[in-house]
Amino acid sequence: MHAACSTDRRVARIPCGLDAPAEARRWAAWLTVAVAPATGEAILIAVSELVANAVRHSGLPAGALIEVRGELRRDRVTLMVRDRGVGLPASPPPSPPPASSGGSRGLYLVGLLATRVLMDPPAGAVTCEFAR
Repeated sequence: MHAACSTDRRVARIPCGLDAPAEARRWAAWLTVAVAPATGEAILIAVSELVANAVRHSGLPAGALIEVRGELRRDRVTLMVRDRGVGLPASPPPSPPPASSGGSRGLYLVGLLATRVLMDPPAGAVTCEFAR
């Protein structure tokens, strides 16, 4: 992004499957070039966790499309993952699950990494913002 006032928006539709988190990370790399390295790493972790959650918990069949949207703005990066599936909570958990759970840490981790997380259960979407 060269002009300070411009906004760059991109969309990907990634087939639901075991390779989806890695494909989402590759796609999201364009968001990381305009931010500090730590923020770029947070974006890659968040997209990976959100897409992995979509694969595991949405109820989508293999090959169904998971939508990933990114937006670079002057003051923030926005990342949205939408699966239109089932089971999305209204907000990220406020604390980590017990160690004995063996998982279920993705949304908690995203909540820690992002500046803001917006959950939209009816749309099956999670939107994260990262300050620039």
